[in-house]
Amino acid sequence: MFEALRALLPPGAARALELGCGSGDLTFRLAEHVDELVAIDPSPPMLSAAVERHAQVPRNIHFVLSSAEDFAPHGKFGLVVAAESLHWMEWSIVLPKLASCLAPGGKLAIVLARGWV
Repeated sequence: MFEALRALLPPGAARALELGCGSGDLTFRLAEHVDELVAIDPSPPMLSAAVERHAQVPRNIHFVLSSAEDFAPHGKFGLVVAAESLHWMEWSIVLPKLASCLAPGGKLAIVLARGWV
């Protein structure tokens, strides 16, 4: 799955945004494939759990306490990933925001428990 996600990055785009990173199930493995990963979640306990999973958080991961609706993206992302989190979000707010922060050729990947779409 991670190779497939990496393959979705347009050439030259190595920034990714993870919506609803939770306890980091996807975060740390995805970070191995990108130069920068911004991982957002609205829950302080979930972000704490993600940070506590590793003795040291890799330098290319930036955890942000925010809902997807309130998140103010800086720059463009080649890949936006939502792993079983998009259904919690207000699509009428989040999807236009994602469209504006995707780099040319960027993709939104929705990861499901049984795979990805």
